[in-house]
Amino acid sequence: MKKKWFWIGGAAVLLLVCALLYFRPMPLSHSVTQTGQLSIQISNVGVENGDPYLDTTRYDAITETQKDDILALLQQYAYCRTVSTPFSDGSLSEVGDRVLYLCVYEDDTVANELTISSDGNIAMDGKTYKMDRAEQFIDQVAEFLKTT
Repeated sequence: MKKKWFWIGGAAVLLLVCALLYFRPMPLSHSVTQTGQLSIQISNVGVENGDPYLDTTRYDAITETQKDDILALLQQYAYCRTVSTPFSDGSLSEVGDRVLYLCVYEDDTVANELTISSDGNIAMDGKTYKMDRAEQFIDQVAEFLKTT
């Protein structure tokens, strides 16, 4: 009888450890390579007077200072897996009112793509994840891009 409870307790501890590892926050900086050319697009979406709108600003000429600031900002934010991450296809069904699309090019080839919605949903590597303070992150990136 004691052996049975020992194995059940051990299995429960192992399951808890696996869950903690799976759902642990991961730094957003690990999702983007540090080298290469950076391209960012920020879209504002919504409905005004009954008409949908999409206002997009594209930033292709990002300076090295801006790039360094954005890469440092990526280190301050984390994302995590969800229960549905393994079954996801990288599409975002809820995007909120702002979407940031970040792309890193190396030798004219896309090295990394990252889509962050103001609702805290992230798409990268063909999977979806969750991020706290996503809207704050988008605002800070937009502020860095306004400076020259």
